[in-house]
Amino acid sequence: MSPSDESQDLVSSILSPIPNTSQGTGSAKLVYTENTSYDSLSDDWINQATEQVFPDINLDIQDPLKNNFATCCCSRESIVSIDKLKAKPTYRVIDRRSWWNHWKTIAAITIFLVIALACAVTHYLLFRSLNGTLTDGGYLTQRQTSSISLLLTTIFKATMTASVGICFTQHLWHILRGTPTSTQHLFFALWHNFFWMLGIAMIYPSGALTVRLQDWTVTSSNSNVSVLNPTVPSDFNAMMIEESKQYPSLATLDRPEENTGEARYKYRGPRTALKYLAKSALTISNAYDLSTSPGENTTYYMRAPVPQFSCTKIVENQTIDLEKDEKNGSVVADIFVISYNSSEGLLNIAQRESVDKFYAQPANFSLPIEASHKFKAKVKQSQLVCRSRTAWYEIKVSYPRGVQKIDYFLLSQSPLPKDPPWEESRWRTEAWTVETFIGNLTRQEYARWPWSRERNDKTKYPQVVRDWITKTADILLLYNQYALLDSLGILIQYTYRVSYSVNPLKCKNEDDRLDDGSNVTNCYWNSTQIQPLGLNEQTPLDGSVFQKSRYKDIVEPNQELGVDRDEAPGMRSSFDPRTLLITEETLNKVLKDIAFSALSLDTWKRTISINTTRYSNTYHFSRPLSLIIPYSLCLEVGVIFAVVGIVAMWRNGAPASDGGFLQVMMATRGDTEMERLVVQQGLRSTDDVSKELKRLEIRYGALYIGDAKDGETRLGFGTVDETMSLRRRYTDATYA
Repeated sequence: MSPSDESQDLVSSILSPIPNTSQGTGSAKLVYTENTSYDSLSDDWINQATEQVFPDINLDIQDPLKNNFATCCCSRESIVSIDKLKAKPTYRVIDRRSWWNHWKTIAAITIFLVIALACAVTHYLLFRSLNGTLTDGGYLTQRQTSSISLLLTTIFKATMTASVGICFTQHLWHILRGTPTSTQHLFFALWHNFFWMLGIAMIYPSGALTVRLQDWTVTSSNSNVSVLNPTVPSDFNAMMIEESKQYPSLATLDRPEENTGEARYKYRGPRTALKYLAKSALTISNAYDLSTSPGENTTYYMRAPVPQFSCTKIVENQTIDLEKDEKNGSVVADIFVISYNSSEGLLNIAQRESVDKFYAQPANFSLPIEASHKFKAKVKQSQLVCRSRTAWYEIKVSYPRGVQKIDYFLLSQSPLPKDPPWEESRWRTEAWTVETFIGNLTRQEYARWPWSRERNDKTKYPQVVRDWITKTADILLLYNQYALLDSLGILIQYTYRVSYSVNPLKCKNEDDRLDDGSNVTNCYWNSTQIQPLGLNEQTPLDGSVFQKSRYKDIVEPNQELGVDRDEAPGMRSSFDPRTLLITEETLNKVLKDIAFSALSLDTWKRTISINTTRYSNTYHFSRPLSLIIPYSLCLEVGVIFAVVGIVAMWRNGAPASDGGFLQVMMATRGDTEMERLVVQQGLRSTDDVSKELKRLEIRYGALYIGDAKDGETRLGFGTVDETMSLRRRYTDATYA
């Protein structure tokens, strides 16, 4: 740093007037004391400072530790302490009474940060404690929670602003004391924007707590509701004819018209109501609503056996017989067949495709078709064989907001029994009669036969009769499952037939031999004359849940087997069952819908436990990161500012009081270049000021102006050339 300006006043105020060397020779001793408490000025600086004030004086600096003296040739001798020459001007940097001001400022910064941290932690603990509690009826309502959240965020913002503001003031004065700073310094924008970001960050914590409608209390009560195929009551007595007639079932049971002393249950098929439910389930693919409900938001459970299918797919080439239509001169092929064996619970779905030719017998076939003519065709058959089984489900019936909902959970499954071990005939055909028991009774039992039908004490019955009653109860349960199976199997039985015109011109004299060894003539289809047989009946499969395209106006034409059904746009094509999606999954879904819809028939009633749920608005701490992240970021920035501010204050030597108007006025007064440029600009926007003022580099330091006296200077803002930096160590510095 050039001492041209500051050294003139410094040296001239310390050294006594010394005559010019031209007037004579003299000497002066500059005493370098060892107890100076300031940093040593370099020898070069002292030489330059002295030469500029007294260019005719030769100053020889010697080592002060050896008690040597610096002498110069002067007209007289004078002893001046070098301390005054080397000491910098004394001035008041910032008002400071004691070190108490340091600790008071540090305490203020820390206390504000601690309060902000306490607000953040309190806010978090508040939301944690409210999680899962009621909004109304709890210890804090929504209005109270919102008010407390707003209060905590406001206190957090205020304390963070105070802490960061104090730290910023310390750092700002540290920068201004020693670093030339542009009038457009970005640091001002940084701290200004931080407080804007602080306000935005305070929006998110309150959103961490949400309100949901949640089940709150569950009460249990008993109610008489509809159930599905329950276990036969233990007091069931098949020998009591009148009571037996009243036994509920999904099946139609044939009973004797007169009390002839026999008890008989003969299965005739599913009830008519169950058949209608099956048609509905095949269309809507959902369970019927129950006739009554125990109430809104109620739930109850039951267990029931539901029949299901286990299917196997078989693809093979087959030779099938073609029926003759002698009147029309054509043959008929069954290309899609659904067959159901009720006695076995067996469903078979056969689909035949890829017919390219057929065979005629005899080999010299010619029209007209005669009774002796036979026709066969080789086809590719895709067959789905489904066998019945019993699946036990736990059924959950609930009414959320009054809307019925049925859920089910598979518990176990096993093959559906067919032939009972205690009789040779089909057990769904006819149960044992009382006459059958007579041959199995002992002589003593036979002597007591018949007993009174009014006596319902089964313990008095012969063992064979008691066994029959138990087995009859099991049969009744199975009847219900077979009724469900039959309601679907009988409904979807269907045969789709196609008629093919026989043209002798298409039958070539090519002999062929079938697998059975018969000789035939090869014939080919006349595709222009192939049409579906007009005898095909309507089927519930058309428009059922198995038909993927049932809600489309146009069905793509099917060219297989030569069937061309191109129709005008907007018209529905002829139904082709080979496009149906019939799988094990879709079949079982329909069976479950039929079974659950049977609950609406109220065939059985049982008293079971009903759970009633009350829903209430509850608090949920669903977004904890929305609270943690903003608070954490703000606190981290606050800690960083605190460290920077405390370090800056320590380096300043004294805390900046508040950075307010009074402090700014005390620091900025002076006749400086900056002030002259500011006065010239007048009152205008910062965007309109001159480039000279924008680019002006200033700092806060010691101003050397015309009215400075006795080495004292005024502190303020000025250009680099107008100020002296205030940066130095403060080991023993004292400030008044």
